[in-house]
Amino acid sequence: MTKSDQRNEIRHKLSLMTAVQRVEDSRAICDHLSALSSIESAKTIFAYLPLKEEVDLCPLLTTWINEGRTVCVPVVSWKDRTMRAGLLQAINDASIIEGLYGLREPLNPQYVATDSIDVMLVPGIGFDRAGSRLGRGSGYYDRFLETARSPIVIGIGFDNQIVKYICKEKHDQSMTSVATPSGIIKM
Repeated sequence: MTKSDQRNEIRHKLSLMTAVQRVEDSRAICDHLSALSSIESAKTIFAYLPLKEEVDLCPLLTTWINEGRTVCVPVVSWKDRTMRAGLLQAINDASIIEGLYGLREPLNPQYVATDSIDVMLVPGIGFDRAGSRLGRGSGYYDRFLETARSPIVIGIGFDNQIVKYICKEKHDQSMTSVATPSGIIKM
């Protein structure tokens, strides 16, 4: 099975989820993440603002911002095919802009030094129990993680995004664990 086949298969599974199920499963993942000691002690967390089919961590991001932690999310340069960590100061219409492909980013981002990031939370199309991640196919996260990787990189996905095996290539970056509604899968 190719990566493209895997993406199509997992996307089909995701399309069968109800909105209520997505909300409940996202809440369960937030609860699991909140209980991790590595998250509890993290001062700077790299996360993401979800696309429609992704796990929504926004309530947790808001909590961390309110606690005074540094929360950053991807800021993409489509021209250069690069990604940087942009400071997220709030999650509201006045502080976020929607860019290409529905990607939401901080308006006028301040960039965060990647060597200050304690934990990275990474979405994906799919994951396996060995820590392999299947992304969207453009390699933005893989290139970012290759140069800016923190010691703790947690994949974020629904249970139906966990598959037996992800087709992995040399450049693909692995996760140290994966958070799902059922719990944390440690590698």
